[in-house]
Amino acid sequence: MTTRAEPEPASDHGQPDLDVDARPWAIGYSGLSQVPVGLESNINGPQATPIDTSVPAIGVRYWASPMVGIDFAVGFSWTGGSRDLGGVASDKDSVYAFLVQAGVPLALSTYRHVSFQLLPYAVVGYGQNSRAGDPFMGTTAADLSGTRIEVGARLTF
Repeated sequence: MTTRAEPEPASDHGQPDLDVDARPWAIGYSGLSQVPVGLESNINGPQATPIDTSVPAIGVRYWASPMVGIDFAVGFSWTGGSRDLGGVASDKDSVYAFLVQAGVPLALSTYRHVSFQLLPYAVVGYGQNSRAGDPFMGTTAADLSGTRIEVGARLTF
């Protein structure tokens, strides 16, 4: 009588996606931040309204160990242009902003495709709004700017 060897059942518990030996570096989208660029007059009252611009950031992450990583990201945004109304041309506001983000992700628990992480981070952003005088609105030229500094932490999957 011949015995046949049974095949090993496939292991359902392979290596997690967070394998720092195989893939210590990552690159990706780091989010969208609002950076202040000045104030806008409010026609409904004397209080000025803050103006923000959206700045997307692209970053890199390096996993120094299976639990601790290092994040760094930068972002930039610019808008501008001109308009022509009835043969009279005027410049639109020239708005630019940039930011720098840094963080230290901590992988608290990792299982296959999911990593539960605590991410302490800091963001520094600067924006400027250069306004040309607008004959249609009766405004004068001005340079306005704003700064964003944020320190915090978030829990992510």
